[in-house]
Amino acid sequence: MSPVCSARNTRAQANRLCGARLSAGLRASFSASRGCCWVPLIGAAVGEFAAKRDLLKAGKVGIGTFAGFIVGTAAKIGAALVILLTVAAEYILYWF
Repeated sequence: MSPVCSARNTRAQANRLCGARLSAGLRASFSASRGCCWVPLIGAAVGEFAAKRDLLKAGKVGIGTFAGFIVGTAAKIGAALVILLTVAAEYILYWF
């Protein structure tokens, strides 16, 4: 969902945000690491290019989508680390 939100922040066309949504679905079905990173960028850029026929704008939307993907991934990793550290702290405090 973060690629769609960041594509929206780059003022992508509302009816063309489906490119980012579609790419998120494709990413889920083809879970290879390279496809997982690049499919949202390509999907959002192609969707915006189909809407406006402006390559610079499509590139900005694609990069914004990729940045949202990176930020979302970092947030998920951070949340996982917080959970693991909380469980480890509770375990340590239980035994000591």
